[in-house]
Amino acid sequence: MITELEFKSLAGEGYNRIPLMVQAFADLETPLSLYLKLAHSKDGGKHSFLLESVVGGERFGRYSFIGLPARTLLRASGFGADARTEVVTDGQVVETARGNPLDFIEAYQK
Repeated sequence: MITELEFKSLAGEGYNRIPLMVQAFADLETPLSLYLKLAHSKDGGKHSFLLESVVGGERFGRYSFIGLPARTLLRASGFGADARTEVVTDGQVVETARGNPLDFIEAYQK
């Protein structure tokens, strides 16, 4: 869990994309039912995901991660000299870069 002080410290260092998490105890919910309620409440669930950990073939996982849709996404295509990365906000391409997508992503995160 990140504290408010840690959040403000990261924001003060110039980071503008800081992941947040919530720990919830939900006896009447399953990870899938929560995912369906949260992810599909906006934008039809496009670009959302549910990841679950399962150990030793257990029926239920220990941890679940739900990724919700965001206003901005990064889209990479091509290889080598033809590699291209786009920043898409609200469905519109707002920035394009050529070169290694991982280098672009590293710089973009700061």
